[in-house]
Amino acid sequence: MFNVSTFYFTDSDNAGTTNFSYTRMNNNIFLGASMGKKEQFFFGVSYMMITRSNSNGSDTDEVSTTEIGPTFLYYFNKDRNWYVSGGWLPFAKGDRTLTGVSEDIDGSGLHGAFGYQVKFSKHFYLGASINYHSTSITESIDSANTKSDVSNSYSTIMPMFDLSIRFK
Repeated sequence: MFNVSTFYFTDSDNAGTTNFSYTRMNNNIFLGASMGKKEQFFFGVSYMMITRSNSNGSDTDEVSTTEIGPTFLYYFNKDRNWYVSGGWLPFAKGDRTLTGVSEDIDGSGLHGAFGYQVKFSKHFYLGASINYHSTSITESIDSANTKSDVSNSYSTIMPMFDLSIRFK
């Protein structure tokens, strides 16, 4: 099974004294294999790409990570429409800019989803899901190569659109 989920959001306001804008892009690619004859339980790997940007006037904070890790997906019914999935993403690497200071970051992530997919053709399914994602940053390296232990987290609940290719 090959599943792609995506989400893009943007918001801006320039009506008040403090202008702001916020953008977020999440992409999740899951490649998994069935763990049974009924093909309801799948186990595999997720590859997530997450970017967020928050600007309020002259300051812009940006975070961009790539996260990889084991993931399961379980379909509740025999038609394989309703599903739940969860993943632990122990390899989260990326970069961020906070108040003008750029740094490389390292940490881990968690991801969960509950969704529904409709059969579009023999092997293609389209759907939507509600997702929870959290990234914990444990290490940062600034431009002077100074390594710091940090404890920061980013979390979001969001909808995502799904495209699933099922090989059987």
